[in-house]
Amino acid sequence: MSELGLESEPEIAPVNDGWAPRLNPTQQLVYDDPARYVLTHSERGTGKGICCLHTLVRHCYQEQDAEALIIAPAKRSGKRGVVKDLIWVLDIWRHGNWKDRDQTERADGGIGLEYGEFKDGRHISFEPRTDPETKDEILQIRNQHGGISEVVLISLPYPDIVQKRMRGMQPSFIYIDEITELPDRIYFDAPVSQLRRRRLILGPQQLYASCNPAGPSHWVWKIFWDECVDKDTGERKPSYAVYHLPYAENKANMDPEYYAGLEETYRDPIDRRRMLAGEWVDRPSGDSIFVDCLRPEYHIRPAIGSDDHRAGRGLMPLKEFPIITGWDPGARGYCVTFMQLIPSADKVLWVVFDELNFVRQFSKDFEVVPKVQRRMEHWRKYLGGSVSFVHIADEASFSHMRTDGSYDALRVKQLSKGEIVLRPCPKPKGSVPARVQLIKTLLFDDALFVSANCPKTVEMLRLLASERVKDGKYDENAGLMPQRSVYLHPFDALSYPIFKFMTNPASFNLRVGKSDAKPTAFFAGSG
Repeated sequence: MSELGLESEPEIAPVNDGWAPRLNPTQQLVYDDPARYVLTHSERGTGKGICCLHTLVRHCYQEQDAEALIIAPAKRSGKRGVVKDLIWVLDIWRHGNWKDRDQTERADGGIGLEYGEFKDGRHISFEPRTDPETKDEILQIRNQHGGISEVVLISLPYPDIVQKRMRGMQPSFIYIDEITELPDRIYFDAPVSQLRRRRLILGPQQLYASCNPAGPSHWVWKIFWDECVDKDTGERKPSYAVYHLPYAENKANMDPEYYAGLEETYRDPIDRRRMLAGEWVDRPSGDSIFVDCLRPEYHIRPAIGSDDHRAGRGLMPLKEFPIITGWDPGARGYCVTFMQLIPSADKVLWVVFDELNFVRQFSKDFEVVPKVQRRMEHWRKYLGGSVSFVHIADEASFSHMRTDGSYDALRVKQLSKGEIVLRPCPKPKGSVPARVQLIKTLLFDDALFVSANCPKTVEMLRLLASERVKDGKYDENAGLMPQRSVYLHPFDALSYPIFKFMTNPASFNLRVGKSDAKPTAFFAGSG
């Protein structure tokens, strides 16, 4: 007997006249599964979401007065992602399966499904409409009974609003897109509590979800691998089904260059195991953040302890390019990092060649700013004349009032008599893990080099540790969130300019040059 009190789950009837969407073998298993809760997970490019959407469309077509609810992490990703995929799936139901990946010829004629928007029973548009009050995207499907079923896309970016948005809803089918991107299990529990309330539904009322893997500490893993397992038999309860969709089954439907592009995109070892191999693996927390991507013998020039290092030689700036400084002001952690952005023979390089670090020292800004100016003058003389500088600090330097009623950015400008004008680096929500991941990516790409004459920056790359997961509560970003320590200030000074450039390169207004030099050619003198 099932959990519903029935001898078996309702059977899924075939589609009209035997027509069916063309699916890969594992996609077909997903499509045919009557389990109440179905999770599809895999590496990138497997079509896991597509088979879920085909199942949703079949439900809306076969049932009368069905309501399918699609939950997306954010409105933009939902509208541009899952809704776009849904329209593509609906087109197949209307016009037929495609014969091949090029989508130039149909293999059959579909079932002529009508979808989009209806008025007084008449089909008036193939596009979804936006509810003026809730801003939900609503798309209607004419079902086989002549009535109208609805698909409602809602975005739930914050856990606090999930319970409220679910009140009064009576979905007969739920699809949660990118479920591992959602931070709390309320995104599963609240929708499930509304399922099976809709009348006149004869087939299964199901919740489908798709995702790329996270880690075994994630709440999705706990639901579909831990809590649903019978402790006596060790088997997963029949109301829960989990499918891994292998990329190999869907390879013929993908652009031949797709996977190669993923190889270039995912350099972080954890991301590669998740996105390329489909493994569920936690991101380590409490460890050195950059330990898996920093190669000191390559990224730090010259090698620590080498003859060049003992002689005081290190990476030096090139006169063709502006000098960029990253600032992290603070009474006991003032840091300024000097770097250049250099288009080399085969890639764009960030080269850190100097630093002023006053961590653990109580430093007044009227003492620090003149030291920065003297260092700027030193590099002007070294490079033989006029050098342009670009100075970047975080937004707090412009918005956070000091105890004396002033602001760090204003103080720097006044103390330097207008020579140093800081520019703000944005700090949106999630900017800290984004900056960490950005530095990791540059190291994986061999695009960030640090002079051995910058010991505090080198020390930071070696020893900056991530936060530990607290009380066993899953936090995907814990492994990308630096612990509060003396290494946080040089990290900020290094990452602010890089983050600002990557998010808004035009704001730098840099003169783009070209250097054929390799990193090994940046040694010159003692600095």
